[in-house]
Amino acid sequence: MTKAQIWKKNTQEEIETKVFGASRENINYNEQVILGIPASYLDDHAFKYLFEN
Repeated sequence: MTKAQIWKKNTQEEIETKVFGASRENINYNEQVILGIPASYLDDHAFKYLFEN
């Protein structure tokens, strides 16, 4: 039997620092060059035939 892990309770300030810090590190797929991620993003230059009407 394994011992249950007890999580440290973070203050509101610690939570905000972690959440907003992680958010700033997120990639903007419209402004940055991405190689192969995410699969659901289609480059409108490479797949322009899909975007033509």
